[in-house]
Amino acid sequence: ACPKSAKMAPVYTTREKKEIYHDKLCKLLETYDRAFIVHADNVGSNQFQQIRMGLRPASTILMGKNTMMKRSIRLYCETS
Repeated sequence: ACPKSAKMAPVYTTREKKEIYHDKLCKLLETYDRAFIVHADNVGSNQFQQIRMGLRPASTILMGKNTMMKRSIRLYCETS
């Protein structure tokens, strides 16, 4: 039994999630003048935390699937 004041997170469809991701990536591409695209399989949480702490003050990390990232970057380049 949850208290009445507790709110559940919004539930998005797959399409809505992809649109949100696309908007977020495009906003970052407009904001920053440089980007790294890195393959990050089998990176431990401790190592990833150290990387995040090292980049934290002036950087943003956005994780995503290859196809979704490629599609968003391609669409961004076509409209820019």
